[in-house]
Amino acid sequence: KTFIGLYLWWSVGGLIHEDSLALGGSRPVYLARFVQWSICVPILVYAGNRPSLDKCTLKQSMIRTAPSLLASFFYVWAAWVIQVTLSWGVRLFMLFVSFVGAALVSVDQLVLWHLHRADELSGYKTGFVTYSIAVFL
Repeated sequence: KTFIGLYLWWSVGGLIHEDSLALGGSRPVYLARFVQWSICVPILVYAGNRPSLDKCTLKQSMIRTAPSLLASFFYVWAAWVIQVTLSWGVRLFMLFVSFVGAALVSVDQLVLWHLHRADELSGYKTGFVTYSIAVFL
């Protein structure tokens, strides 16, 4: 995250696309932000899931969490496509894909929380899941 921030600062925004279909006129879309989000969001998802999988090995927790990590990675890039495409049809389809991805990740976090709500770190899990779902909405 630091390196991408430094890149944005050093290159005065980096690679910039234009969202020409934005309401109120076109606006810049910074590619580096989506690169950063496509890395950070899956890390946050894993950080939220890991306490519920504390009795699993690292490999087992990664296998269990992999679908959510992939979904979060792809819904970030679907959001990027939404902003750079010139087609309303593609934009609406990618909006659907992005919402479905976010919903799948959120439901998975809620399922893990529900299954492990009586565990030792239940207060932490409740707070983190509530926070992450609220932030991603």
